[in-house]
Amino acid sequence: MTPVYAEGLRRVPTQQRSQRRVEAILAATESLLADHGPEELTVREIADEADVPIGTIYQFFEDKDALFQALARLYIDAMPTVIDEAFERTAATWSAAVDRIVDAYAQMIRERPALRSLWLSGSLSEATRRLEAESDLSISRRIAVALTAYGSRKGSAAQWSSLVALIDGLLHLAFRDDPAGDPEILRETRRAARAYAAKVIEPVG
Repeated sequence: MTPVYAEGLRRVPTQQRSQRRVEAILAATESLLADHGPEELTVREIADEADVPIGTIYQFFEDKDALFQALARLYIDAMPTVIDEAFERTAATWSAAVDRIVDAYAQMIRERPALRSLWLSGSLSEATRRLEAESDLSISRRIAVALTAYGSRKGSAAQWSSLVALIDGLLHLAFRDDPAGDPEILRETRRAARAYAAKVIEPVG
């Protein structure tokens, strides 16, 4: 299977050995981004962390920005699954279901410090942002299916996309200065998401 980040590679690894090297390079990038901003890192530091010659990185990636885009695409690709897992068990109430969405997003950011670093840096390319927009659309559809079961209205695609954008924007604020997420802003994120969702679905009962 072609990896989700293949579009940004100079050469797609076809042999197992090459695949392992690319995975090691991405893992090293992720590890370093946990403690450093993207602008601080060098390709040399990433090569040293991955224990590969610097030339190996340039076989697959044009520059360090291409590395960041590949890593970001892995995160973006994982997000719909994170939402699916949040809805594996039916929530008792619609408001609890909304809280699960916010908490699932927040937990993913906490568990992946490199994701927070890339997300807050504004270093995603136009192509990566297009992929993010496609992922957000997929997520909005999943949320629509999960939440409409609690209400009398289905809501429009634009409304569900707006809910995802609302959550995304407030989480950006919550994690800007706090790697764990500012508790008060997270509470406000849940409250705002519940208020918006209530207007969309008009909960029954």
